[in-house]
Amino acid sequence: MKQILCLLLALSMTLALAACGWQATEAEGSAQSASSGAQPESSDTQPESSTTQSESAAAPESAAQPEESSMATAMEGVSLEDVTDDRTGEDGSTLLEFSYVVATVVVGDEVVTAAIQADLDSELDALLSEADGLIELRLEDDYFDGAYALSQTITVERYSGQVLSLLTLTYAYSGGAHGGSAYTPLCYDLTTGSRITLADLGDGVADTCADLVVQLCDAIQADGEGVLFDDYAEAVTDYVVLDGCFYLSEDGVVFLAGEYSIGPYAMGNTRFLISYNDLPELNPQYARETDAVTQAELADGSVYTLS
Repeated sequence: MKQILCLLLALSMTLALAACGWQATEAEGSAQSASSGAQPESSDTQPESSTTQSESAAAPESAAQPEESSMATAMEGVSLEDVTDDRTGEDGSTLLEFSYVVATVVVGDEVVTAAIQADLDSELDALLSEADGLIELRLEDDYFDGAYALSQTITVERYSGQVLSLLTLTYAYSGGAHGGSAYTPLCYDLTTGSRITLADLGDGVADTCADLVVQLCDAIQADGEGVLFDDYAEAVTDYVVLDGCFYLSEDGVVFLAGEYSIGPYAMGNTRFLISYNDLPELNPQYARETDAVTQAELADGSVYTLS
């Protein structure tokens, strides 16, 4: 499809991530992790979400260790620490403006903690590998005088009951008119340490969610005078309602549509919230009471955000 070709061309020099399921490619690397905290109480009490912002700092020497920024966020069982690790060339010029977050978890059960931490470390390794790849591209780029950029932030979207949901936002720039960004949801079952899949949510949940997301897209298309690609209904099934494209929030299941997946670049990334109230067949261990409205109560299909 034309939009997929656009995706490949636009992101080939910026992001080695798949969009929504735009997950980072696994690569060898090293990641530091430290464990602290305790297992959350199994309840529906909403935790405080923590959002970390990247912090700029003077670029260290390319061979130096990353400079840890002064910003760090911690909640019971989850720690998010910002790191600034700008990379410089032999002449001292900045090749890559690079910042990221080191996430560590301790959820009580040692086996579950180890499984989640290993997955988080793998994601960080892939990001560090992406940084190395961008530096190689920058050194080969004879037409661009500035610095490339790579940054990643992490937010806690749900930490209650049997669910830990983290959401990463990665931005990369390698010259040209603009960079590219992608969300990667990291949604874990706290009884197993594994990522939660659509099949885990329950029989029929994926089909119901796909239908509801298409309804929200219909509303976007009607309100935005054709802002989506013509085949957005098929794109929802092919690129949005998939494993690796959703997470469980405090109010419902959130599906992520990446850049170029259902609309042009100008549309950006899109989130679709399907209220738990709309999913009676949802696995009870993942459900929670919420004040979020149901699809039937919506007047204009407004439960989506562009970011």
